[in-house]
Amino acid sequence: MPKIETLLDQYAILEEYWDSLVQTHDIKANREERNVMYRQAFSVACREYSNMSLKAIGKIINRDHDTVLHAMRQHKNQYTFNQQYRHAYDAISTIIADKVDRQTEEIEAIMYKRLSKIDVQTYTDSMVSVYKSKLDREQRKYEDKIDALKSELSIVSKALRKSRRREEKLNAECLRLKNLL
Repeated sequence: MPKIETLLDQYAILEEYWDSLVQTHDIKANREERNVMYRQAFSVACREYSNMSLKAIGKIINRDHDTVLHAMRQHKNQYTFNQQYRHAYDAISTIIADKVDRQTEEIEAIMYKRLSKIDVQTYTDSMVSVYKSKLDREQRKYEDKIDALKSELSIVSKALRKSRRREEKLNAECLRLKNLL
């Protein structure tokens, strides 16, 4: 369980970032698709890269925890089929990951100073765990991208096959009509 100071720091950092997103992208509190997209991308990225609760994330975006849960359920589908969402999520998640990592690195620096008082093996295990979770998040992110691209490729391939069949039918019809003349 993360310490309360860490959570408060993350809350302050992410709240400030959300406020800047609202200003930059003119995000309103309504249900317009563009506004919902940004709220969902931000919520999922916060959940993925921070230690904050659903309630805390919801509080930042002035919604409840169910909104964050809904965003998490919709993420894979949105990421796979909605290119605007994918771009927004990638940009937001990169920035959130950087902000949280920077905060983590500052905490690590403080911990390093205290290393003489801490069991080295415990500290090492903790750091290994942190970096494993970072790698796992990155792997999931790239797997989602691969799935989205595979899905897109499948759709494009299907459309190409359909247009080729249509082309063959039209060519056959043109030849038939030519022979009639």
